[in-house]
Amino acid sequence: MGSKGFMYAKMVAALVPDPEEIKKKWSPELRQHLEETREEREKNMELFFADLKELSKSNLNIWMAMRERDIRRKQEAKQKQLEERALERRMREEMRAEALGAQDK
Repeated sequence: MGSKGFMYAKMVAALVPDPEEIKKKWSPELRQHLEETREEREKNMELFFADLKELSKSNLNIWMAMRERDIRRKQEAKQKQLEERALERRMREEMRAEALGAQDK
């Protein structure tokens, strides 16, 4: 049984190219682009895994926890937008009042 595992590993090593070999076949532009965006992709992966860890703390399954989080985020964004609109409206009203006050003088 152990020899079959060794044979399988040997066959895979012979058939699957080394990642460095694959990268050498890519165009220089693609390699440069991948190198330039590597830090951003790594950061995104770290954020993704941190998010998964946080979601896994919930008693819900991961998909339901993600759905609830997305709903909560949308509600927060909508609330923030409403608050910003109210602030803009108040600022416009104050500016009008100041302009009318300046005209009265």
